[in-house]
Amino acid sequence: MLLQSRDCESTPPTAPSAQDIPSGAAFAMDLSEMIPFLLSRALSLTGKRELAEDLVQETMANAWQARQSFTPGTNLKACLCKILRNEFSSHQRRPWRQA
Repeated sequence: MLLQSRDCESTPPTAPSAQDIPSGAAFAMDLSEMIPFLLSRALSLTGKRELAEDLVQETMANAWQARQSFTPGTNLKACLCKILRNEFSSHQRRPWRQA
């Protein structure tokens, strides 16, 4: 059986558009773009690099777990700042409970 020319043509790959990327992947890209900002914000809150990195990691984990409740188009930076602030507040209360 002979193949017609249109069957053999290949289309060059194109970069995926925003609609082609699943929402989880888009959310992950948005989160990864916010890491430097969150780290600088956490450093300003704590003054300690190690603690700031831990807070950012917890913030990212909490944001990822709650990604289904995030509405696209809203301010992700503000949401992450609130999560970071809440994580910092929780961290500040922990020593009192452990003593």
